[in-house]
Amino acid sequence: MLSQVLRRSTPSWFKMLDTDGNGSLDKAEFGIFLVKHLKLKRGDADEMICKADANGDDVIDAKVMDSTMIRIQTTLLLVFVRLTLTPH
Repeated sequence: MLSQVLRRSTPSWFKMLDTDGNGSLDKAEFGIFLVKHLKLKRGDADEMICKADANGDDVIDAKVMDSTMIRIQTTLLLVFVRLTLTPH
């Protein structure tokens, strides 16, 4: 499931999540994506939202969403590699 989420392009996610069609995601719209689709805990999602909203305007635009998705993918890849290489 998670791999399917990450395979989807950022513009397609952005369009789907921008429920009011205003060209940006508010914190609620982005929070739904993080909790429902990426299965983050609410506190982790709130932290990610604060980091994504670097300028503090309470919205995430397409450019910010793209860079956030790259960070999410990189973090998940590093966790996967670490788990794979760690002896059990």
